[in-house]
Amino acid sequence: MQQKQPIEDRIHSFTDALMAEIRKHKAWKNVGEAGLKNTRDCVEKVIVEKLRDLTLGVVRSGLAKEDEELEKKMQDLQFLTADNLEVAEVCKQNPETMETVTKQLQKIQNVASPAEKLDCIIEACRTLGALLQSGAKGGRDAGADDFLPAFIFIVLKSGIPKLPSTVEYISRFRHPDELLSEGGYCLTNLSGAVSFLQNCGGCDFNIDPDEFEREFHKADPPPVQEEEEEDLLCF
Repeated sequence: MQQKQPIEDRIHSFTDALMAEIRKHKAWKNVGEAGLKNTRDCVEKVIVEKLRDLTLGVVRSGLAKEDEELEKKMQDLQFLTADNLEVAEVCKQNPETMETVTKQLQKIQNVASPAEKLDCIIEACRTLGALLQSGAKGGRDAGADDFLPAFIFIVLKSGIPKLPSTVEYISRFRHPDELLSEGGYCLTNLSGAVSFLQNCGGCDFNIDPDEFEREFHKADPPPVQEEEEEDLLCF
């Protein structure tokens, strides 16, 4: 029995076939590559949203546990500061820009299609990259050693829910051509930040491990204490 293609592959194949026909149509004769890309994005958006239960719905249900666990952990990690993550000085000196990056990333919650969500990530990465580059010394380019700690800090403070399933949704349903360059790089950074936050512990931060444990477990409910049985023989 022939195995069915994953739904994302079928969507991409259908989109490519439709775009091949659109390119032949006289209405698109003088449309440039940017216009054709916008058309493909619109086609992708309509298809994915019409099949929402089979696209985002399936991804959300499959990663519900990971989403819930990371959301709880991010809440418990809110005590961490930029110093704890060794974020570059230029970021600490420009809180307004860092707030802008956070808001740009948070817009991912207000859009539906994988293309729109990826655009939010790209916008945030560009703004953060420009900030880091402005603080780079000696004419050097700001690299991953500067970018990733700052981006992890942004992701942590953003409080965006359902991040594991959001990353998976974009990875599966955004057209593969759009994940080959800047889009893929930015999504990889978000995926890396999510993975770090899922697996991190006290030894991964610039903080005393004992202090980390105290702060991390501060919101935990107190242990249930069993009431001592009354000694009926005591008068």
